[in-house]
Amino acid sequence: MAKQYYLDINKMNDYNNDPNQFKQKFPNLERGDIIRFTENEEHIKLYKNEGVNIWNGRKIIPLDRNIDEHGTIPREFSIGQEFPAEYWTNCIDHNRIVHLDDNIYHQIELYYKKEYPVVYGNLVIHNEQYNIEIYTNVGKQILLDDVRSFLIDMKPEVIVAYDKLLMCYYKPHLIKITI
Repeated sequence: MAKQYYLDINKMNDYNNDPNQFKQKFPNLERGDIIRFTENEEHIKLYKNEGVNIWNGRKIIPLDRNIDEHGTIPREFSIGQEFPAEYWTNCIDHNRIVHLDDNIYHQIELYYKKEYPVVYGNLVIHNEQYNIEIYTNVGKQILLDDVRSFLIDMKPEVIVAYDKLLMCYYKPHLIKITI
């Protein structure tokens, strides 16, 4: 799980200009850890993900606001090889949107059951087995190779829910991944 650190917003530029100061103040700081801004050393509760940033190993960067205006984990931090699926679950408010490693889409085992238009699959991330349900609105059964191509080409975002449910969305498709 990601660790959270608190930093006075008035000192952010000092730390970004000299990353060694981070190592002195936060000796256990690791890539992917969350930095929450405070004001005058007082923790302030901000709306949703305001004041929440992430350490990329060199500097503090803001959350990505392209998918959700309240901020999501940036694409450079992906679940798979580097981070487990629930790495930021207790750190980010409002949503659980993350990204899968680009190479992990090749590892998804896809298959059909009786229910159409659902494609099922399995995926292992950090020794955790995930069951995948992919719903399409195409109106006909689609080939598994086409589903795999969609996943590999489009790399849909993933939502990690509180009940350990992962959901990937890419319009007009809904992909639901559960443990």
